[in-house]
Amino acid sequence: MRIDEKIEKLMRHMNSLNEFLPDSSPDYLESFDRVYSATNEHLYTMYKNMGVKNKDVLTVGSSGDQILYAILFGAKNITCFDINPFVKYFYDYKVAAIKALDYKRFRAISHFSVSKHENEHWQRELLSATVYKKISSYLPQDSKFFWDNIFMDNNSVHAIFAEYTDYLPDTYFENEEIYIELRRALKKNDYAVSFVNSDITNYIDKFGTEKKYDIILLSNVFFYVCDSRDVFRKIKSFSCIIKKYEKLLKTNGKMQINYLYHKKDKLGKLLVSEFKKILGENNISLIPSRKDDEATLIYSPVNKDLQK
Repeated sequence: MRIDEKIEKLMRHMNSLNEFLPDSSPDYLESFDRVYSATNEHLYTMYKNMGVKNKDVLTVGSSGDQILYAILFGAKNITCFDINPFVKYFYDYKVAAIKALDYKRFRAISHFSVSKHENEHWQRELLSATVYKKISSYLPQDSKFFWDNIFMDNNSVHAIFAEYTDYLPDTYFENEEIYIELRRALKKNDYAVSFVNSDITNYIDKFGTEKKYDIILLSNVFFYVCDSRDVFRKIKSFSCIIKKYEKLLKTNGKMQINYLYHKKDKLGKLLVSEFKKILGENNISLIPSRKDDEATLIYSPVNKDLQK
């Protein structure tokens, strides 16, 4: 499919989304769900402890921040999978903005903070035509074509983004040192990022298990992929997906299977306990967050070669 045909298709879906929001989108628009504008996970702490330097990483797309932090901490090859094609274009927009703007200017227009009221208006400047003129030259061809069409036709981008995050942790939006490090890493361009339009349930069926990864990051897809409201059934179903994805791990590889916002509450303790029962006591560990009640749940399958 040519770039112009692909963009035209996306734009039609985007206009359709505008008609249906704020109501739930119909089934045929499922793959064009809202893009998260920013992470609410403490990714800096998680990546610092994951050891992604010079590694091959497979990650969900989400807000694109998972990719940015992989780059920040030195990953060389990053594959992003997401059922939502808009993720790629917003990631490219973020990268362009960071490359083009110093921290003071970026922070002034991004309007992300702990304040929900401020977050509600984040699109007003970051996604304005004035900013776009300054950053558009940093976009790859397909993304520039996409955003050119949006601004030329004066289409509202509201439909493809969630309103705000619940809160914003210590990220490049809030921390100038992290922003400068990230900007330097992006400008160095010593990495490769590829995008795959797929959800977690059919990725392996579509692409097989030949390509292996050191790190797999699943964020909180656990809460979205299993329909059952019975948490035990959800854990069991998701554990089957984890075991399937284990085939994509290199020797000594590891997988982030959940981000716990409340590791000490009933659900947090239950998730840890049940995943240990199903996946193995010694295969599950927690990476502490900067916030006491949060942690990253890691699955590190025992090296089978050492068991022979």
